[in-house]
Amino acid sequence: MDRREFLKSSSVAATAATGVVGTTAAASAAASTGTSAPAVTGRAAEPFILALPQSLGHIEVMTAAHRMASRLQTVFAGTRSVTVETTVESGLEAVLTARADAYLGLESQHTRYHPAFALVSSLPLGSGLDAMMHQAWLTQGDGRDLWQALAMEHGAVGFPAFHTGPSAGLYADQLLGDADDLRGKRIAARGLSADVLKRLGADVVTSADHELKGAISAARLDAAEPLMAPTAAVAHWAFAPGLTPAGHLLSLGLRHSTWERLSPSERVGVEGVAAETVLHSYGAAQLLAATARRIDAWRRWPVSTTFSTALLRDLADAGAASIADLAGTDVTARHLVASLDAFRRGIATDSWLSPNAPVA
Repeated sequence: MDRREFLKSSSVAATAATGVVGTTAAASAAASTGTSAPAVTGRAAEPFILALPQSLGHIEVMTAAHRMASRLQTVFAGTRSVTVETTVESGLEAVLTARADAYLGLESQHTRYHPAFALVSSLPLGSGLDAMMHQAWLTQGDGRDLWQALAMEHGAVGFPAFHTGPSAGLYADQLLGDADDLRGKRIAARGLSADVLKRLGADVVTSADHELKGAISAARLDAAEPLMAPTAAVAHWAFAPGLTPAGHLLSLGLRHSTWERLSPSERVGVEGVAAETVLHSYGAAQLLAATARRIDAWRRWPVSTTFSTALLRDLADAGAASIADLAGTDVTARHLVASLDAFRRGIATDSWLSPNAPVA
């Protein structure tokens, strides 16, 4: 039996039906007070699954996913029962294989479908955009239109939905002086920063934040860039500004056929939920980073330091080269890279690089 049909006929549907009864009661109460209430269809709510990849299982991201599910439940006004499920696959894969209706995830996890997805999630050293300018490219420039066209080619539609805040740094248990110190090292990283490390000879893996401390102390990893600021001592050294200085932007993605079934008001509501979650995430990221700094102040480790000028230059050069190489993928990637370059030349600054560091 198809999983979605099973869910509709199982106790999950029964629970959802109970929820509809409760909504009917709420509607009666709302009528007596003059307030509006969700529309009630008189039928069981349809299951709506929001997928969250396991590798993104940070407490702040998980909290955002569940808050998003609650807000979407309101948007759908009792017609859909929204639940969060963790998945081993990427968000887009979960949606395209009908294991989920939507996802909260990194577009950089979808590069198996197209390499240019990486540009949506994060930018490496040498890109010339900070977190706000990256999002401005996606919302005020033509980055969003190009992203949506790329997503549409793969059966999805997406919206900015969560930001991790600036990188907490690259954590390692040994000093990193130059690019040779990265060669052969097993390093956890995401997005285009993974391409940067591969260019410099590192062995790149993906790891969830809660696994990093044990992996580095047990020498399964030599270094890692956490998704968000860690409040546990991950390693002995923390190198700023990190491989992905501006941090990572997560997306709310929906299967295009699901999006087409939504009413105009529901579409507006979905976009509003995504925008609201982004706003919440900036505050959460700043609070988490401040907490991590206070904890680190009385700990022996990690020792916070900066990349050497030589290593910073090599990382920035590799980052710029990784973006330039994407343009050679196909016309879709070429348009995205050209848009990014034009936006960067127009208004972006290189605020996270040291004054003497070259920008490609």
